[in-house]
Amino acid sequence: VINRFAGAGISVSEVNNQIEGNFIGTDLTGTLDRGNGSDGIFVANFTQPVGASNNTIGGATPAQRNLISANGNGTPGSPRNGITLDQAANTFIYGNYIGANASGAAALGNYQSGIGIYRGATTMVGGSAPGQGNLISGNLVNGIGAGDTVQSGGHQIRGNRIGTDAQGNATLGNGQHGISLVTVNYTIGGENPSDGNIIAGNGQAGIYIGGGTGNAIRGNAIFANGGLGIDLNGGGVDINDVDDLDTGANNGQNYPVIFNAISSSSTITVQAGMGGPPQTNFNVQFFTSPSCDASGFGQGQNVLGNIPVTTDAAGVALIDINLESPSLDGYFLTATATDSAGNSSEFSLCMPIQPDNTSWPNALPLTFSGPPETQTANVGQFLTRRGEVRWFKLAVQPGNTLLVDLRDLPADYDVALFKDISQAYRTLANDQDLAQLNAELAPPAFSNPFAVSNPFAVSNPFAVSNPFAVSNPFAVSNPFAVSNPFAVSNP
Repeated sequence: VINRFAGAGISVSEVNNQIEGNFIGTDLTGTLDRGNGSDGIFVANFTQPVGASNNTIGGATPAQRNLISANGNGTPGSPRNGITLDQAANTFIYGNYIGANASGAAALGNYQSGIGIYRGATTMVGGSAPGQGNLISGNLVNGIGAGDTVQSGGHQIRGNRIGTDAQGNATLGNGQHGISLVTVNYTIGGENPSDGNIIAGNGQAGIYIGGGTGNAIRGNAIFANGGLGIDLNGGGVDINDVDDLDTGANNGQNYPVIFNAISSSSTITVQAGMGGPPQTNFNVQFFTSPSCDASGFGQGQNVLGNIPVTTDAAGVALIDINLESPSLDGYFLTATATDSAGNSSEFSLCMPIQPDNTSWPNALPLTFSGPPETQTANVGQFLTRRGEVRWFKLAVQPGNTLLVDLRDLPADYDVALFKDISQAYRTLANDQDLAQLNAELAPPAFSNPFAVSNPFAVSNPFAVSNPFAVSNPFAVSNPFAVSNPFAVSNP
């Protein structure tokens, strides 16, 4: 038991040390705050570029586990971490409880972050083998914080539980982010199922990347966090841009856009799109969750599968894939994209997983949420070429009002509202009577409206020349709910 020192509980400045089997910052029972004034463990050597190396904290067995909690409250206004690595290399942190009590069932947080990583290289926090993952929960700021963009990389965060209790329940969230990076070349999770972290229950983002590039986020279970599941640059959802030429955290990597998620007894058929620079490779990963984040984007509780894609000469990749899964009707599908340099995106918009329908089959169904008196649905745009059309469908009950609010769109977008007239069409005497319904054929999702030959089409009566100047311009008293499975044919 190492507790109540004014400085760090353990300070390491040399090489090839093993720290295991200690209670650092607690009493003998591992349930009471007896914190050291500074870090629980401080690993650093400032006399050499990377002086403290090849040190291991913990191990894969319960006997090797360190309990590192309640440290860092010795200097008012300057809290410290459970573990701090500064100018250290080849550090291995395995199997510890950091910020929880000895049972892993209650918080006993360090006063800054569970782990702080600064200058250095090649840190392994957790691992893929049984017992190597850490429990990093209940800390007052972040679970893991890294904040130096001059790091040389090679850092991996794998197999940990961050924000949960020892059983994986989202009950011991860290006060801010599960993982906070302002740095480069971290790998969070990986390609194998045992690589993934569980990142849940944290007060703000599951993973926040405030700067730096090459931070790959793959194969993690991210859910029930207070902010976005993955947040690039802060400030909310980072909206996609054409050709993805922006900069910032992970170069503002575009997320995929999901068009449809059709369930059956054993598969989910996914139709999606990815936009970016021409002839660029991405790995698109899909996730399912029982609920959608309040933002409408993410999070991703269960990894469903992934697919490599390459954009065409116009910078677009279309995806049509069957993923093995039991029936998940009522769940939501989300996705992320990672480029070949390791830049991962935020989560995409949620798409409800539901059986197939044949009413306007190429239009995206919008799902409302919120209180009955004011329900909302978010729309994501995925248009990369002039003249493309994107169709959405939604049901509005008679007597209600539909308000369309355009925000954050590029210039020169038009919008039009149409009634689904398929039910009324069946009652007409002949096709010529279709004109009285002011009908418009619903073309495929990526079609050119000028190529559709329809003499009865409505000529965009609600066109908007400047979307930034419009706030809720479209009040429709009864736009007819979409309830008929028969699509309108082209007269």
